[in-house]
Amino acid sequence: GTRIIGVKDGKYGIYSNTFIRQSEENYEDAHLNDNGMILVKQSGKWAILDQNLKNVTDFVFTDVAVNSKNQVFSGNYAVVADENGYFLIDQKGKACFEKRFPNAKGMEGGYYAVADESGQWGFADEKGELVVPCQYVDAYSFSNQTAAVQYAGLRVGPQGNAEDRRHAQPAVGGVLRTVPSKR
Repeated sequence: GTRIIGVKDGKYGIYSNTFIRQSEENYEDAHLNDNGMILVKQSGKWAILDQNLKNVTDFVFTDVAVNSKNQVFSGNYAVVADENGYFLIDQKGKACFEKRFPNAKGMEGGYYAVADESGQWGFADEKGELVVPCQYVDAYSFSNQTAAVQYAGLRVGPQGNAEDRRHAQPAVGGVLRTVPSKR
């Protein structure tokens, strides 16, 4: 890319890849994304900047969820939070649906890990619909049609089948290798 995030005296700034400061603003945190959008944090709230460093949104989000590439956007979508929970937005900062989740992780591979009120994890799509029910102790977003999951007492095997391991370990990790079919 043509930009990097630099940190000086604990403040984040946006620089060119030749280390020329591109914005006079100092931020508490910042994330670049492959689509050119930049998420920046000031006074505990997040906003979206476009490729010209102009605000797409005000500083309205209480949190952002990063994926394994340390990016908030995956394609056209990003997982963010407001006072009511986590949800998906488009590149204009508009909510894709009204539903909120108590917790979520960054979108990747077309799905993102979400938690229900009991703290169990599953996977949702760009419509906010659960495509894998919340049943895991922990889950990480899909990448290359694979997602790491931790299933209490059960390990998800290579073919997506659960193997009983309750007597051996209280919680073991596994890999969910089957991507839910899109509706």
